[in-house]
Amino acid sequence: MLWGQLPVWYLSLSLARYLFKAGRGLRVARGRRVYDLPESRLRRPLAGLQMAFITAALAPVTPFPVVRLVAAVVLAPSLALFLRDYLAVTGRWHKNKP
Repeated sequence: MLWGQLPVWYLSLSLARYLFKAGRGLRVARGRRVYDLPESRLRRPLAGLQMAFITAALAPVTPFPVVRLVAAVVLAPSLALFLRDYLAVTGRWHKNKP
């Protein structure tokens, strides 16, 4: 962000992790049930995609308009996965639920 190579809204990925953990912690503190995080074939590949994207985005030859467009494309699935996982640990999203 400080180097001007990543859009500020890309920080929402970092924020999503802390919101997930805070939301889960609040449920525990309130005595509400917290389910196990479901297995996912997407978590690791998406994390790898984020690392590859950041590496490319910070390369001095990558123009900012390209970075901004690709950032939106790689960010959306990761944020969606955080939301799905939160819904799963709160019991609102289960694969085997009728």
